[in-house]
Amino acid sequence: MDVTRAVLPVMRRQSAGHIINLSSIGGFLGFGGASVYCASKFAVEGFTESLALELADFGIRFTIVEPGYFRTDFLESESVRYGQLAVEEYGERDVAIQHEFNDYSHKQPGDPSALANLVIEVTDHPEPPLRLLAGSDALEMARAALERRKSEIEAWALKSTSTDFSNRGA
Repeated sequence: MDVTRAVLPVMRRQSAGHIINLSSIGGFLGFGGASVYCASKFAVEGFTESLALELADFGIRFTIVEPGYFRTDFLESESVRYGQLAVEEYGERDVAIQHEFNDYSHKQPGDPSALANLVIEVTDHPEPPLRLLAGSDALEMARAALERRKSEIEAWALKSTSTDFSNRGA
């Protein structure tokens, strides 16, 4: 946010600019065992989407990069952090998640160099996306999440509209 605040006056004056914010597929949908991580990524997404609307008339563009799992040190013990407070009810599940991440480390499908090239390509595009899913895993997870959300919206549509005054006989 501080970097964005620092560059926006210049971008507004020049009526141009493109801000790339790195999120995660964890900013598109939640993951069990990663609530704080996902919350921070959801915040990046809301911040960026709102700014994109506020600053579109100034010619300032925004892209949220939403990568899946990329073959980096992200899942290594030097990088990933797990909560230190053990909650007995989560014990076995927490251990299973940690083992899963340890086993997946350096086997992730995403190529960091390809992602860097894609981000550069997006910055040169005349109509860059607001959201850029990166990786086949991110694309698959996002599609499934959108289908679940659409189904839930439709299943609850009548109840959702029942909260309007016009549907309550007021």
